[in-house]
Amino acid sequence: MKKFFKIIGIILGVVLLLIGGFIGYLKIAGMPKFSDVHRPNIKVEVTPERVIRGRKIANLLCYDCHFNPATNRLSGHFLAEIPSLFGKIYSHNITGDKTNGIGNWTDGEILYFLRTGIHKNNEYVPPYMPKFPNVSEEDIQSIVAFLRSDDTLVAPHPAIDTEESPSILAFFLGRFVFKPIEYPKAAIQPPPVNDPVAIGKYWANGVIGCYQCHSADFKSNDEIYPEKSVGFYGGGNQMKDASGKEIFTANITPDASTGIGSWSQSDFLHALRDGLRRDNSALRYPMARFPNLSDSEITAIYTYMKTIPPVSNPRKKSEDYKYVDANPTKGGEIYYKYGCYACHGQNGIGVCDLTNAFQKYHSDEDLINWIKDPSKIIPGTKMPTWQGTIKEEEFAPLAQYVRQLGRNSKSAPTAEK
Repeated sequence: MKKFFKIIGIILGVVLLLIGGFIGYLKIAGMPKFSDVHRPNIKVEVTPERVIRGRKIANLLCYDCHFNPATNRLSGHFLAEIPSLFGKIYSHNITGDKTNGIGNWTDGEILYFLRTGIHKNNEYVPPYMPKFPNVSEEDIQSIVAFLRSDDTLVAPHPAIDTEESPSILAFFLGRFVFKPIEYPKAAIQPPPVNDPVAIGKYWANGVIGCYQCHSADFKSNDEIYPEKSVGFYGGGNQMKDASGKEIFTANITPDASTGIGSWSQSDFLHALRDGLRRDNSALRYPMARFPNLSDSEITAIYTYMKTIPPVSNPRKKSEDYKYVDANPTKGGEIYYKYGCYACHGQNGIGVCDLTNAFQKYHSDEDLINWIKDPSKIIPGTKMPTWQGTIKEEEFAPLAQYVRQLGRNSKSAPTAEK
């Protein structure tokens, strides 16, 4: 018997040694690099039309991850919504700065990176960075035209990228599961202009990549053939919200009881265009509104969603919020009633933090004007328009509460979740 346990102990020791060695190898090796890289020799023509189109698409694809409110540019920030099992992840500076941004990248290097996931330095980017193999050639060149423009979002800024810390799982996936996507041999064509289902599919799968969050798991998504993703649009993917709380994505298949089968076209428009649920509370981060999409484009997405096979998958309960305050206020109740914490967090420090709200808006009236119709002040902002949803008598106490959150958060440590 002693000999038996001794043998078992030796076997376990060898197994643990092998596991430890494998983990050590992953840490040292990092993400794979590729030497046989053939980037296209393309110089994108920058036209006003392409810059406008590129800005629209970049607002859908790049803004939420790369926009830094401290610089008002796409200079990168901490990505709190990425599950911690992938590590501690930061987005990068993609402004035109030649030292710390992408100002010294060629157009071909940018196009190749967006399509394949292979960086300028030939290193494969981990699976949490989306790739865009199905975006049309004209649209992806428009993104490059926008990045090359004098738009304030991409104006050169010297922000230095914060070094990220991918997990062992991220290294494993990058080396053994996910592979770089092959660069297209022929130009990807846009959908037919008279086919709303094809147009909706193009926006949902090809451009925005709605399936990436709304399918079962990032690890089992198929970026080349989205329909092959496990639990395609059935939801259940575990993410984090603005305060670092666990949240599971919604089932958006046309299932009547667990999906959006009972949603009308106007309900869908209200959610994607206005960023509000059917009860008029804010959609919870990381779900964003899409003010850059036209009503016809959102309607096309809705039309496409209706063609997806329904999946019965009740949404898992996410960590919820309750308004708890030693000195509760009317403004606090309103803040929670409409789900303002969805983006601003419980303490005003979220992905859209309120740190400077009490300074930026010198009076309650200024802040109320912003809350009521932010798009009038900053066209295309992701902030919902609350005029007509929040009751008129609720704006003043809400503004007072928000300004107080700003004062409080100014002196509080900004903890990364």
